[in-house]
Amino acid sequence: MKKILQFRRERPFVMVDYAVVMSGQLSVYELAVYLVLCAYADSREGTCFPSYQTIAGKAGCSRRKAIDAVARLDSLGLIRKEVRKNPCGDNTSNLYTVVAAPSIAAPPSRAEDTPADALCSPANAPDSPEPDSETQIHMSQNHLSTHSFEEWKEQIEYSYFEEEMPDSLPLVEMLLGIFSRLEQKPDCQALIRTIDSCAVLELLEELREVDWKEIRVPSAYLEKKVRECLLRREALLASL
Repeated sequence: MKKILQFRRERPFVMVDYAVVMSGQLSVYELAVYLVLCAYADSREGTCFPSYQTIAGKAGCSRRKAIDAVARLDSLGLIRKEVRKNPCGDNTSNLYTVVAAPSIAAPPSRAEDTPADALCSPANAPDSPEPDSETQIHMSQNHLSTHSFEEWKEQIEYSYFEEEMPDSLPLVEMLLGIFSRLEQKPDCQALIRTIDSCAVLELLEELREVDWKEIRVPSAYLEKKVRECLLRREALLASL
């Protein structure tokens, strides 16, 4: 055991944004490209300039998929891409800046492509297929949540969870991401307005005994639980 711990301390690691990895909104290729850019990024400025061919090779995908993944990461605001030219006016490798992640909402995709999105329809969600960034519809800035992350924190009285339930903060922040996703769906917007600290406490209690190792798609499972909880609250209020 001591050898393993020593190995982990000495080996270099890549720092990535927890919310990006746990959001469940990036395809396998987009996440791989994001990790590669984080690995190359300068620790002070967060900048790097690997070629598309280098990114593709490190991410284990085609150059076309790397280009698509970079475009999506840029559209989500996870990176900034700057096209550079040499003195002769020819394109050189792009300059990438890894930036702090905004709230990530679900992209408008077909039900068979994104099981989590299918949960807002009566049909049962299918098993999650391998995402394909070449067929996935890119999300524009107009589809981002109308609530900022700080606004969601204020709505649920996030300071209470910081003080009283610090161990639950990672799950609370995942729930905030789910709230942002549901806010993009017309049939869920009325439900979202009822979210408060009590709703979050109820969800945390329901999720306390969940064995996450048995959950295939955590983001889809969480979205389902949030909708069920909010629908119960709506029915209870209607009966009063």
